Amino acid sequence: MACYQLISPFAALGVTLEVGRIECEKSNARALVRAYTNLPGYEPWLMHDTGFNLTSTPARKSLAKYLGGRLNLFEIRGIDWESIIEKVCGISLGFMRDGPDVATLGTIPRGQRQRYLLNPLVLHADRTLIFGDSGTAKSTIALAVGMAYKTGLPLAGMTPTETGNVLVCDWETDGETAQARLDSLVRGAELTQVHLDGPDADCDDPNCSYPHIFFLRCYFPLVEMADAIARLVVERGIGLVIVDSLTFAAAGSAKDEDTVIPMFNAMRRWKCSVLIVDHVTVEKDGREQSKPYGSRFKRNAARLMWHVRAVPAESAHELSVGLFSEKGNFSGRMPDVGLRLSYYRCGLPTAPAEEADEIRIVEDDPRSAPEQRKNLSHSAQILLCLREARTSLTKDDIAGRTGIKPDIVKARLNELKKVKQVVALDAEGTQSARRWVLASHRDEDEA
Repeated sequence: MACYQLISPFAALGVTLEVGRIECEKSNARALVRAYTNLPGYEPWLMHDTGFNLTSTPARKSLAKYLGGRLNLFEIRGIDWESIIEKVCGISLGFMRDGPDVATLGTIPRGQRQRYLLNPLVLHADRTLIFGDSGTAKSTIALAVGMAYKTGLPLAGMTPTETGNVLVCDWETDGETAQARLDSLVRGAELTQVHLDGPDADCDDPNCSYPHIFFLRCYFPLVEMADAIARLVVERGIGLVIVDSLTFAAAGSAKDEDTVIPMFNAMRRWKCSVLIVDHVTVEKDGREQSKPYGSRFKRNAARLMWHVRAVPAESAHELSVGLFSEKGNFSGRMPDVGLRLSYYRCGLPTAPAEEADEIRIVEDDPRSAPEQRKNLSHSAQILLCLREARTSLTKDDIAGRTGIKPDIVKARLNELKKVKQVVALDAEGTQSARRWVLASHRDEDEA
């Protein structure tokens, strides 16, 4: 089965045929087809989404007859609908048969691609995944990234490499909630608040710096809405799509690879930067694992991934948030990012759980709060300890640094060894003297 969208505009004729959600089964190719026109005196929509067999000659004739009854193109433009439908079917089937154009490596321009949208947090024209438990402000941080991209203003010292339009696709909350959250971020960033009480997406006031961000409340699975989102990306000139959240956008179980992989394939077709918000896997004892909830293919498909953890800061109205790099396809693990969020209401400090009307975000030390690590699984704490050490450690070294019992450290190290995340440099030595290192750091340590 294949699923994508083709739009065939016939500008000179004043009509457009849109073919979406193409599915192939044996010798048939079925799709949803819609038709509309910009000719004066006619309703724009000639036909909404209708099931259509692209390979059936009777179906083409039937569709041509129906559209001819709505708009007689032969009288107006001297061409019949059968010719148009035949061409659209040929284009659609040809694209499915031949696929996209083939590039030749060696002729692609080098060094012109911008790697990061917001260095080091978000990739440019690729998929970045941030995941964490509830209460970690991950949705607020994602929206703050969108505001930075829209305005060009830095976010806690991170400056966007370009500016553009933002689309938030939300499966968890509504537009009113998102609007209130964005208003709070705008106040916290001290932007000119000309239209704060009623921002107008078509505002042309040169003094208005409100970051008009597009919002789409989603009710259907991502794979079913992918074509509609792709259309919005093109029509609205979207450079960054925020998906919140991936687990709630799933058509089935998020633990099922047959659910997860089509979602990432669909997002690739948007051809823009995608920031994905997701939930975290939690063990039975309440400790967080350093991976998003569900299938391992979430990790495999994301190009850059951050684990978001938060604890209350020294002040009751603040939240200390650490974003810990868990994967980086292009640069390896990135340096950890720390943020401090301060919440206010009517100018007075308020607890993060309360309804704030102002949120300020500044740079912070991600390791400033030891409590950040307490909710991690033992394996995650061990990996973090080895990563920070930048050298090999014995199990007793790790136990001393993490506070985990040596016997538990030994058991977890052996588990991590089986999945090739750590290696023992002196595998023949005794258990107590054996030194361990991250698999990715082995060559550096031995050198």
